[in-house]
Amino acid sequence: MRKTGWRQVVLVVLALLGTGVATAATPPVFTLQPQSQTVAANTNVTFNALADGAPVPTYQWRKDGVNLPSQIGSSLNLPLVQAGDAGTYTVVATNSEGAVTSAAAVLGILGAPTITTQPQSQTVAVGASVSFTVVASGTPAPVYQWSKNGVAIAAPAGTAGTLTLASVQVADAGNYTVVATNSVGSITSNAAVLTVNNGAPIITAQPAGHALIAGRTAVFNVGATGTIGSVQWKKDGVAVAGGNALRLVLTDIQPADAGTYTVTLANTAGAVTSAPAALTVTASANPGRIANLSIRGTSGTGTKVLIMGFVTGGVGTSGSTPLLIRGVGPSIVPPPYGVTDALPDPLIQVVAQQTGLELARNDDWAGDAAVKAAATATGAFDLISDTSKDAALLSNLPGGVFSVIVSDKTGATGSVLAEMYDASVPQGYNAVTPRLMNISARAYVTATGTLIAGFVVTGDTATTVLIRAIGPNPAFAAAVGSEVLTDPQVTLYRSQGGVGSVVQTNDNWGGDPQLTSAGQRVGASVLTDTASKDAALLLTLDPGVYSAMAYSANATPGITLIEVYDVP
Repeated sequence: MRKTGWRQVVLVVLALLGTGVATAATPPVFTLQPQSQTVAANTNVTFNALADGAPVPTYQWRKDGVNLPSQIGSSLNLPLVQAGDAGTYTVVATNSEGAVTSAAAVLGILGAPTITTQPQSQTVAVGASVSFTVVASGTPAPVYQWSKNGVAIAAPAGTAGTLTLASVQVADAGNYTVVATNSVGSITSNAAVLTVNNGAPIITAQPAGHALIAGRTAVFNVGATGTIGSVQWKKDGVAVAGGNALRLVLTDIQPADAGTYTVTLANTAGAVTSAPAALTVTASANPGRIANLSIRGTSGTGTKVLIMGFVTGGVGTSGSTPLLIRGVGPSIVPPPYGVTDALPDPLIQVVAQQTGLELARNDDWAGDAAVKAAATATGAFDLISDTSKDAALLSNLPGGVFSVIVSDKTGATGSVLAEMYDASVPQGYNAVTPRLMNISARAYVTATGTLIAGFVVTGDTATTVLIRAIGPNPAFAAAVGSEVLTDPQVTLYRSQGGVGSVVQTNDNWGGDPQLTSAGQRVGASVLTDTASKDAALLLTLDPGVYSAMAYSANATPGITLIEVYDVP
């Protein structure tokens, strides 16, 4: 009976299997997870996974969350892997009951260290804290060992990515290098030179030499840190009378002023002398001057409209100055400019400041042929189309003071580029040709925004400029009211090869008498409060492309005035 009973059970089971009765459907569950690996380049790599479930699951492999085409098996084979194959791999198992993603398997490709950030040389005073930083990539992640003059620095300071030296002394001066090492190899950084000053002033910006025509103003600037007890400029080794400020200003220069200038800064701990800067006084049929001015800012309505002021003429000049004036909105929307809040329909109005009369205006430039020709001659960028809503006009203006009001025909608020190009023929230019003497712009600046005055110094020689960012000066504040920018700051950049570099910056003008004198010479409004937070720069510039940026030093919005004056 027992044998008969067992046979009956077996027969029942076989009968059930024979009729195709299915087991219960279940979602996928991984029984084998892919495992992380770190291998050398040109190695064959395989990731394996296995999932149970009913119906039998299908697979889809992923790298960094992106499906890998045709990789739908339970194994992923990667032949001769390279650095680009490194990443995180997962596989998704799917059937009719659901889908599940495997654990992440990281593939690391062994690589020798590569230094991406080199430590930089530094000059500091005794007692200062200094840090050298290196960044290196590689697999495995590299470890560091710093050395001074070839001698290893003990851990932990000498084995971190940043080497910090507190309260440095003269003995700490030397060459610092770091070796980044992993199991594949090692690399040594460039040497970073630490110079420790014993307390004498440190020159941070050397004076620059220039070539100017006779009768102009030449300015030498030096930047320094530390306690400065005395300053003495010298020409060809002989002390310059009155040359006792960090800025040396020479007015009405003549051939006798040509030579080599240096400055010595001293205190009780020692002295330091600058590199020499040469001044050349030359004759030129094409002297340096300001041209091609542009203002980038926000224009709104009422007191927040953008106003660009300018002066034409110059001492000893006569005649009129041909100018191309543009208010650009739609053309700065597409790449490479990509301005997202540009004015949709700019309107420009040229007004004589003395009479208040409107001399010219333009709404839509309509592809004007003369405007196109002037734009080509002056190097202005092309507007996007003949039917764009940008504004542009040509005007011959006599010597005088003028304003360009840039607003939007629809009453919109947004970014706009206001431009002015000197359309004088370069071959016909000389010292008595009328020119642009100064440019200014008044606009509202947000807490993080900027008002940008771009300009070109053209010609064969340098020219001297006074740049100011005005806000709290009593006269301007009274005219603007409570919306004035309370603490403007100005920074001048020079663009060379598409790369901008800082020339000089100023926060508070500090009642500097040299700035006051230069302002008086160009007819600028007087800064009556020596403690005001207005900003100003006075410097000689070689031919090139420059941008003066006015912005808030205390993250408070307001209306500011940026000015660029040609200083004769």
